[in-house]
Amino acid sequence: MQGVSKNILTTTDVRENGVVQRQSDFFTLPDEAIENVYINFLIQSYEGWADIVAISKTCRAGRRLADSIKPKAKLVTKISNFDNFEKMQNVVKNFNLKGVCLQLGSGVPAKSIHWALKQASVEAIRISDIGECVNALNSFTPNIQKEAILKLIRGSSVRLSDIGGDTRANRDIVLEAVRLDGLALRHAHPDLKNDLQVVLEAVRENGLALRYAHPDLKNNSEVVLEAVRENGRALEYASEDLRGNNIEVVLAALEESCSAMQFVMFPIKDDPRVYSTYLNSRIHERY
Repeated sequence: MQGVSKNILTTTDVRENGVVQRQSDFFTLPDEAIENVYINFLIQSYEGWADIVAISKTCRAGRRLADSIKPKAKLVTKISNFDNFEKMQNVVKNFNLKGVCLQLGSGVPAKSIHWALKQASVEAIRISDIGECVNALNSFTPNIQKEAILKLIRGSSVRLSDIGGDTRANRDIVLEAVRLDGLALRHAHPDLKNDLQVVLEAVRENGLALRYAHPDLKNNSEVVLEAVRENGRALEYASEDLRGNNIEVVLAALEESCSAMQFVMFPIKDDPRVYSTYLNSRIHERY
């Protein structure tokens, strides 16, 4: 074990994970225990990155750690507050990380922000200094700019309401935005409010997003069904035809919420199944 840096795994990291109690125990852990440790380690311990990269080529324990990381690198979803540009680059490169979410704190160098926005393996970015991101975006080509905006949306650094009108007409960006927040449909370009896939994604995340859909899609039974299954009160925004004539839509809304009854219209309101479903839903919600 000579030559192995003590930074490879700290006692604090191990205790937080609850797998082992001493740093030295790591080197005799079975493979499944290593898998339990490394995720917490990757998230919590920054000083060990360079050590892992170095010893993975010379030390059996290091190789075991590296081998357990690489097949599951996509599980590493949050790496916080890197203040060393070269270290961040080396980590992503040496471990071939995919789907990384970087949380960048205040004081992160501008070149690190630029690199993260352009790096293909970085999927999402959460950052406090959005001003520096704007500066970076303005210097990118349109294609790179789109990918960078997608990363910021996934990291909840920006919302659809924060970005310009032209961007709100970009289907890929709007799709990503409504998957995370269905109500972002409100800020989409009017053409995309009549896009079936965009609206379906929005109402699946939040049924009340039906409010912002194009009237044609408020009369689409597939869209409305998805909306009321997520939130029965979304029936309020369905077309009068569906509220008064489509038994499947109405019953689905009542099953999700008895309060949807106030939005049911005649003639279907006289259907015995409607009142029966309303009573069952009310009893279930009360007890």
